[in-house]
Amino acid sequence: MDPRATATEATALVERANRQVAEGELLQAAESLRAAVTLEPTTGQERARRIDHMTRLGQLLERMGDLDQAEDVLRQCLGQRASLYGVDHPAYAFGLEPL
Repeated sequence: MDPRATATEATALVERANRQVAEGELLQAAESLRAAVTLEPTTGQERARRIDHMTRLGQLLERMGDLDQAEDVLRQCLGQRASLYGVDHPAYAFGLEPL
């Protein structure tokens, strides 16, 4: 698969999720974000974007009242932030806030 297609597809899914949230379609938005984060990143920049998308998914799940799933997603994000940036980086601290 062309890595650019994967990044483009993830971007399109996130944009769709944004529209769905704006229209009050939270369940559909969560599914769009889930689909976006299943795409494998090929670069560090794409990996960072995926972590951001996962954070948004966790926050959306929290908003929907699915606290257990939200916590699971946000903890996965935190682990990926630690792996990508290290625990002393501000991006790691940013991942702690939603938890």
